[in-house]
Formats: sequence, C-alpha cells, structure tokens
Amino acid sequence: MRHYRGVVIVNPGQFLLALELYRVEGGAMAERFGPEVLKDVLETAPLDPETAGRVEKALALPKGP
Repeated sequence: MRHYRGVVIVNPGQFLLALELYRVEGGAMAERFGPEVLKDVLETAPLDPETAGRVEKALALPKGP
C-alpha cells in the first residue's frame, strides 16, 4: 500500500473487498470467508477501525462442526 497526504492508495480489488466487508457482520463474515482469508485481510486491506474489529471478532468465533 502507498500513502499520499494521509490517504491510502489501494488497488480495485482491495477497495471492493473493504467495501463489501464494511456491510457484513462478524457472523456472516465467518461463514463466508475462512480464517486464513480473514487473517490476510487484516494484514493487507486498509479497513476502517470498526470493520477491522468485526473481522477480528469473526476470527474469534468458534468454528462449526
């Protein structure tokens, strides 16, 4: 990622992922994405603090049978 005057410059894929995750709650996130994907998202995608918190909560949810 690059920054310009305090703004993060992202590629279209990162933007679309961040936009999609912004609208998804933790439970649905955990069902839709695997833990490896969510960990990668936290490390690479520029998420607002609220969305990042929901991703972290999705990672902490117990896995289904």
